Amino acid sequence: MPPLPPAIFFVKRYTILMLKGMNSMRSGRLLLIAALFLLSTAVVADTPLIRTTVADSSRVVFIAQTPLSWEEVEHDNLDFIRFTDSPVTDSIGYPELPMITCLVAVPDSVTPQIEFTFSNEVTQNIQPVYPAPAQILVSDNCTPSVVDSFAQDSTAYASTSFWPTERVRFIGETRICDQRLLQIQLFPALYRAADSTLSAVTSFSVSVSYDSSEAVWSNVGLGTFQRMIEGSPIVGYNPVDQTHAQAPEYFGVVDASDGPQSPDDRMPDYLIICASGLYEQCDEAIDNLAEHRVSLNCFDVATVLTENILDDFGDDGQTVITDETIR
Repeated sequence: MPPLPPAIFFVKRYTILMLKGMNSMRSGRLLLIAALFLLSTAVVADTPLIRTTVADSSRVVFIAQTPLSWEEVEHDNLDFIRFTDSPVTDSIGYPELPMITCLVAVPDSVTPQIEFTFSNEVTQNIQPVYPAPAQILVSDNCTPSVVDSFAQDSTAYASTSFWPTERVRFIGETRICDQRLLQIQLFPALYRAADSTLSAVTSFSVSVSYDSSEAVWSNVGLGTFQRMIEGSPIVGYNPVDQTHAQAPEYFGVVDASDGPQSPDDRMPDYLIICASGLYEQCDEAIDNLAEHRVSLNCFDVATVLTENILDDFGDDGQTVITDETIR
């Protein structure tokens, strides 16, 4: 990566939004699956350094270090730069830029307010940024697979404004087990395509505050997943005592929309998605894998068949499960 030029240190402060309060409730089955996918992906990804500095009864403050690196790529004899070592934006045809998603643990029944600062903003001219590719399904004489296809939005690459338009963005909230998590995205690089200008920062400090008198704290929290938060983008979480948690179990094959019909309405921590024909042939091996996760990780485990997922959540005629289907 070409070195960034020297810059004068400075900090900008912003207050961006108020979030609607949300009463404590059990999340939907599909939302739980999406949350588990997000956590498991974040744990294995090359996550930028994110560190909680304050997590008390009224606020969470965290710092994210955001070093940037890229490589040069070529398409149709044109040179582009493509960012590496960080998750990137996926708006097809728009500049593919670093994007850090943080999950902030907050109590129920509060309306959080988000403030942030960033440091060391540097602006420089660079080669064009590679556009986020489209994904297409290829099935010619082989097993169907999804591959990247070059796509460039002409309007986006003629724009005289920086994109994305915000440094920090609240995109929603989710739950893992019984813990409410705000989803906040950080954009360390903004790009103005008209003159190929990059505006980059080296770190963020984000504060999420709320009225402690309204807070309702979960006595379950992340459950068994709290052992996995080190190195993940979950911030502000205080571990909950799991001494009296119920013994984990394997629920067997369950319906994708109804979930396990357990007396206490428990949701699985770990989901095995299996092709219907494969389960018919290898049910013992798959059940053994599920029991292994129960004993090794103390997860509640369930198996869901692909046919059932497509019936409940797929589009008409859909034969392949995509990440959007899972979400």
